[in-house]
Amino acid sequence: MKRVTGLLIVGSLVAGLLAGCAGEAPPRPGLQPNADPVVERQVAIYAAVIRQLLTVDHTFGEEGPALEIVYVLDRPVDNAGSPDMGTAPEREGEPFSVAVRAGLRAALSDLPPIEFVADREDVVVEKDGFPMVKGGDGLVTLGFLPAGGNRLEVPASLYFTGLAGTWLTYVVEGSGNDWKVTGTTGPVAIS
Repeated sequence: MKRVTGLLIVGSLVAGLLAGCAGEAPPRPGLQPNADPVVERQVAIYAAVIRQLLTVDHTFGEEGPALEIVYVLDRPVDNAGSPDMGTAPEREGEPFSVAVRAGLRAALSDLPPIEFVADREDVVVEKDGFPMVKGGDGLVTLGFLPAGGNRLEVPASLYFTGLAGTWLTYVVEGSGNDWKVTGTTGPVAIS
């Protein structure tokens, strides 16, 4: 009888532990438990936009570009989705926080490494009189995020050279930490 009682107690403990673990979902890549919801939202939305640019809308056909580094401008700008970006006056935001940068690197760890840059001119160089991102890599520029809502319009661009880039405004839909690019709105420019 003692053996049966002991087995029942051990079985109950194991079942209780398994039930407790089953209710805990692992955190999404790039997001930390108990993180700031504003940071989590920024990371989830910007990660969806960067992933779409690098894996779908890169303009290199099915193979995609062979990038060693993805440069990302370290702050949002007003006209990120316009090919006139950088030539017209633009409103710039504050640099992304350390938490947003770390979250984006973690959420996009399956893609080439991200390096944040303070100025486009730090990575856009001239080769044979033609502007291009150094190393043949790409430069992502992101627009401002609306403060709320489940359907957002987020301007963005991916630039390689004067003859290889894309500028557009994505429609991003979701909530919490689950956001997806569902289309574009307005003009799309490809060079």
